[in-house]
Amino acid sequence: MEEPKKEIKNRTLTDKLIDFVFSNDERKWLIPIMILAIVLRILLANNVAPLADEVVHGTHAIDIIKAGVINEQNECPVWFYITDIAYRFFGVHALSARFAALLFGTLSILIIFMISKMLFNRKIAVISSFLLAISAYYIRFTLVEMDEAMMFFVLCSFYFFIKDLKEKQVISYLAVTIIAISLLIKPISVTFIFSMILYFMYFVYKSGKRAEIIKKNKKRITIAVLIILFFITPVLAYNYILYEQKGITDVLFARFFHLNREFFSGLQGYDESYSFSSSANFLPGFLKAWLFSYDPPIFFLAILGFILIFLKNEYKTGRFFVLFHILPFLFLSGSAMNWLHFVSFVPLACVGAAVFIEYISIKASDKINKNKLIFFILIIILISNIWIIKPHLTSQSAIFKMREYSITNFNEKDIVIADARIYRSRIAWIFNDKSYLESSFFGNMIAVNQNLSANSMVQTPVYFVECISDDCGWGTIGSQP
Repeated sequence: MEEPKKEIKNRTLTDKLIDFVFSNDERKWLIPIMILAIVLRILLANNVAPLADEVVHGTHAIDIIKAGVINEQNECPVWFYITDIAYRFFGVHALSARFAALLFGTLSILIIFMISKMLFNRKIAVISSFLLAISAYYIRFTLVEMDEAMMFFVLCSFYFFIKDLKEKQVISYLAVTIIAISLLIKPISVTFIFSMILYFMYFVYKSGKRAEIIKKNKKRITIAVLIILFFITPVLAYNYILYEQKGITDVLFARFFHLNREFFSGLQGYDESYSFSSSANFLPGFLKAWLFSYDPPIFFLAILGFILIFLKNEYKTGRFFVLFHILPFLFLSGSAMNWLHFVSFVPLACVGAAVFIEYISIKASDKINKNKLIFFILIIILISNIWIIKPHLTSQSAIFKMREYSITNFNEKDIVIADARIYRSRIAWIFNDKSYLESSFFGNMIAVNQNLSANSMVQTPVYFVECISDDCGWGTIGSQP
């Protein structure tokens, strides 16, 4: 009886690895899933043209740490610090600008695996992580935006919140700390805090041990509030000082607390807070975009999966995960100005779709190999999604080509004249380290040049970068030829 024990004890790491590869342990599939996810996201992040105000954020992040800034108009300082650190290590390029979304969007695959395993089983965990890895929506919006990075921290917080509540009946300090960090990546995550509060109240009510759980968490609730206040102190301090000195606040305080909102009236929609009519008008466009442009298979399967979660008791453990997203979804639908921000709900959709895929494999005829059926469905979804994002995987946008060209060909003393028809933030990001000005100011430069003496003039190359006959980022020029 002693020999087998000795043999097991002396097994090498290679032996264990071989056993793992040839075992039925579904976790081994996470390795190729993560590799596929990283490759697809790098290709897209390096190629696809900037959308909306990507390069506004990308430009503001340059040297923001050196500037000593503790907040900015959208209250996302941690995201800007992360992007600035990426710039310092890798230079100002497409991939470094999108580093936060690339990194945390990929890591979200692991946390979705952990959540799905905790709520359901390992098979659903593997399927949902694969769907998130190949989601055309999630890959397409690996952008210079905060949503995917924020959602990683929200999902991590959810995992530890549920785990500690169910195992120890206490509020997790780690979950609170992580959700507090998410507030400094994108403040919309505050709506998820309200979802957690509502669930905690429900958990206490249904537990049958209300007095005991409240006693356990009385101190923890106070500390949780202090942790959140500690993390958001820079934002609060910034707004207090700004209001005292200028009578204004940042965009979000102005928007949602009605503090001198007219100051931001020039920014589209920033002088409005929340509107039910906006929600009603916005949702059809969002559904159309998700249904017919990105992830139609995942979307349809997710709806069916959500129905199963609420109808079938074997999936009831996932009900709060769905409800966890309802309040943020309703708030965002009436306040967001671009449907790209709904990328936050893709991980949820992948879990819902995974539930339905597992369900139909269980209900399939005994004559059908259930694992082969799942594999066949996932391959169809993979082919569909690759086809959707294919144009972005093989051709780099002119914006990023121009950035690389400027690094290689323009010297420090060269002057770059940028066509004013190009969106201003694109000009600022592409030529951030060059001597540049917009073409509308070129006449002023010539006038100044003519008044200089011959001794104070230096010859230097001048480059003119012209916008071709499209919209060039403004969104309006295409209709004004």
